[in-house]
Amino acid sequence: MTATKDRTARQVTMAKHRKIEAVGDVAKKAVGGLTVVPDEEYHEGGMSDTEKERIYATMSKIPKKFRRAKYTDILDEDDAITLAKMYGAEGAGWLFIYGQSGSGKTMLASVVAKHILGTHAIPIEWMNAVEIMNELKSTWGKNNGNERDIISKYTAPGLLVMDDFGAEGEDEHAIKTMYLILNKRSERMYPTVITSNLGLGDIQQSSVRIADRIFRETEGRRIKMDNGSYFMRGK
Repeated sequence: MTATKDRTARQVTMAKHRKIEAVGDVAKKAVGGLTVVPDEEYHEGGMSDTEKERIYATMSKIPKKFRRAKYTDILDEDDAITLAKMYGAEGAGWLFIYGQSGSGKTMLASVVAKHILGTHAIPIEWMNAVEIMNELKSTWGKNNGNERDIISKYTAPGLLVMDDFGAEGEDEHAIKTMYLILNKRSERMYPTVITSNLGLGDIQQSSVRIADRIFRETEGRRIKMDNGSYFMRGK
């Protein structure tokens, strides 16, 4: 009887090990060979293997440079971190992070995205404003893609991180497309994080409608990274 129990215990242990190894394979495949260990600080009692698989698969959306970033990596921004943590815990509404280039906006957005991913089990889409416009322009006058499909991708349920907003320029069609994406997400009440080198006043000069939409959706959830360049301070 004891031998049977021992054998059963060994079989269970081996099965668990195989499952853990499988999750590791998913992680490597999902992020190009880089093993990413998801943060478990947001989970009481840790995460199940299924939760880890989901996180591994979605982590590839976050810029590789910041996949291991944590709140503690953001220097001298206590108020910003407090607000970011509150937003990450809620996982709802919009968050606007702005400030000069290199101040840590994308890093903070990455950490917030990881927080929401690890807490709320919702998908993440990450878009750079310049890349989205290049993606859209590639469909103009060609048969290799449909602009509506691209817009649909960024107005789907889940969290959208719109990085470097404003860098796409002042092209009239670009502005209309950005407004369309933001307006649809607002109407559907989807969580959205926007980073920009521009403040709302600067954005207003290009589009009053976009500035007004961001202003209304991010009231009480705006973070200004104003302590100088993050990378110039030693990172």
